[in-house]
Amino acid sequence: MSQPSSPAAPRTHSARSLAPIDSSFTPLAREIKSLYLTRFYKKCTARAQTLLSERNTLLHPTQRAYLLFYAGLSLDTHARTLPRSSPSISAFLDRAEDFYAQAERALPAPLRGAAAFSLYWIDEDAEQEQPEHHSEPATHSEPANHSETAGRSRASTPSKASAAADDEPDPPSTPARKLRAIPNSHARQLTSESVHAPSPEPVVADAFSPRAPDTPPATPTPKATKRRSRYPAGGAGMDLSALAPAQRYNAHLNAFAGMLAGHVAGVRGMRREVEGGEGRGMSFEERLERIRRGREEGWRLERFDPRQSRAVCLRALAEL
Repeated sequence: MSQPSSPAAPRTHSARSLAPIDSSFTPLAREIKSLYLTRFYKKCTARAQTLLSERNTLLHPTQRAYLLFYAGLSLDTHARTLPRSSPSISAFLDRAEDFYAQAERALPAPLRGAAAFSLYWIDEDAEQEQPEHHSEPATHSEPANHSETAGRSRASTPSKASAAADDEPDPPSTPARKLRAIPNSHARQLTSESVHAPSPEPVVADAFSPRAPDTPPATPTPKATKRRSRYPAGGAGMDLSALAPAQRYNAHLNAFAGMLAGHVAGVRGMRREVEGGEGRGMSFEERLERIRRGREEGWRLERFDPRQSRAVCLRALAEL
């Protein structure tokens, strides 16, 4: 494929920024995720730390962030499975927050300006690869779906219904749905307006060959349509598969960074609950103070009081 006439700087910048990721990391990532899903939290953290030390120079920044995230997530989940009275919860939460912070620092920065460049040259290459169609303007005048294209190709056969429909003016660009019945003369027009309309009935060929008629079939003039962008500018609820690679890369990075920030906030909230700031229970120090104060005030009740029994025994001995 011939190179575009524009400068090659955008493509080089995008290719250098989006460095290829080693495919040998895929089974290792599945192993880490499997250890977490099977609730081997300590093994998951230890395995992630081992991979971080062994493959230090071979890891991509996103792979390093992946391992650090699962190491912190395992400790975070393990701390939440422990009872609130356990003194080791705070230690696990501190380590989990530290791993989350390391994962945030390991994430690469989003591509600045490369998204627009990537959108430009990817769209240009796709446009060059698409063949041009000038012989069938009625079939390829608009980017419609398969059913609408099939309806247009069948409607291009010369017939009485199509000849009567050709005399009608072109339908508006955005037609409104009508609930009333439409005559048969508007069959081809209805086919071009809505893909849910029935296709025109097949026409029996006459003495002339339908594939090579003496005169070309009468077809409506294709309307000039504005070329739609292959990759939208962005927005909430958008399918990431329709974006350019650089835009999709930045979207995933931003989503992962937001998820890490949410986990850090959850760890801090859990720590406040354990320490007694926002929880319903008492902290360890408050529980000890409550027990000490109760012993001083005599809250402990005796199970057996021997004074009454001693008085009864003395009375019995006196009567002997």
